[in-house]
Amino acid sequence: MLAEGFGLRLMKPEEAAIFSDLEITERTYPWSKESFLDTLRSDTSRPLVWEGADGIIGFGVVQVVEGEAYLLNIMILPRHRRQGRGRELLSMIFDWAKSRGAERLFLDVEQTNSPALKLYEAAGLDVVGRRPHSYPGGEDSIMMKKDL
Repeated sequence: MLAEGFGLRLMKPEEAAIFSDLEITERTYPWSKESFLDTLRSDTSRPLVWEGADGIIGFGVVQVVEGEAYLLNIMILPRHRRQGRGRELLSMIFDWAKSRGAERLFLDVEQTNSPALKLYEAAGLDVVGRRPHSYPGGEDSIMMKKDL
């Protein structure tokens, strides 16, 4: 079973619509149902779901290639926010990626997303660069990295 011992499981295909609906209400540039399904079919990417006793808490999509992990997407469901769950999910993702051979994890975050930047910094990620105009609206992204 995928991710046993880390509190994560592989996304079920029928959950792609749930997550894409959440993305539409929460994100400027939401992932589609097909985007989530593509990660299920990928050889390198995995859509991981954190589910607790009262249902889904959050999800993360991680790509691992040759010792490097890239966090493609992450979200804590609204009713679970402001409880330290984002940091918990990141920690589980770090452990999961490391167990798959990743030595470091990278991510990009929109430069104006202050809550996410604070979360990532608190979780031990360091700023390693900037990607100008990397979002569809022309926004810059901040590149971050954590050695695992």
